Amino acid sequence: MGYTCSAHLYVGLRIASIILEKKTKNRGCSHKETNNKFCSTCSKPMWEVGREVPEWVENMQHDKFDVTSESCESNVLFVGKQIAEVYDKNSVKVEKFDVDKILTKIRTEFSKEPWYNEKEMFGIWLVRYESY
Repeated sequence: MGYTCSAHLYVGLRIASIILEKKTKNRGCSHKETNNKFCSTCSKPMWEVGREVPEWVENMQHDKFDVTSESCESNVLFVGKQIAEVYDKNSVKVEKFDVDKILTKIRTEFSKEPWYNEKEMFGIWLVRYESY
């Protein structure tokens, strides 16, 4: 049993994953629709409410960006370009990057989304992982 940690630097968006969710409303059964909450024939809910997230969020993969979260249980996503990673003092990897190019790419992909808020979401983000 040991301790490991790493740090990763991202240029991009920090997004609360809940704002990416879309509510869905589907029929609970195929019987005649009524104003009741439950079907009088089969007792199932007349409507089932659920939540959907974009496939790239579900898979934590985007074809144009690096995607990660703070942890498996985290509700925060980082979407953009990973520019550095550090595992220990002998293992440091830093890439050259152009903030304007990354921002332009993000704007092109996400600016029409209702949740997009560049002033609150865009930045340089440090994500640290630890395991014991």
